[in-house]
Amino acid sequence: VSWLSLLESVMSLQGTRAGMDLGEDDLRCVEQPVAFIWGKNDPFANLEVAQRTQKLVPKAELYKVGIGHHPWWDAPAECGALCRDFLSREA
Repeated sequence: VSWLSLLESVMSLQGTRAGMDLGEDDLRCVEQPVAFIWGKNDPFANLEVAQRTQKLVPKAELYKVGIGHHPWWDAPAECGALCRDFLSREA
């Protein structure tokens, strides 16, 4: 039920609902450190999209892990280690 309500909230048959995506200006305003853990063959957004997004977020790091859209399913130990390392750093 929660998954379906999430999809209905952000998606329509035409794509993402207006106001639900972050634009370039929004991404440039993110002040906290961000770790993007990206599946190497994500069918929704390829690595080129990930790299462009990383460049927009001032304190972003990009990790290419696993295979698809849910890299923590493909490589849970590697994703867990990346998260532990990232979260343990001083800001």
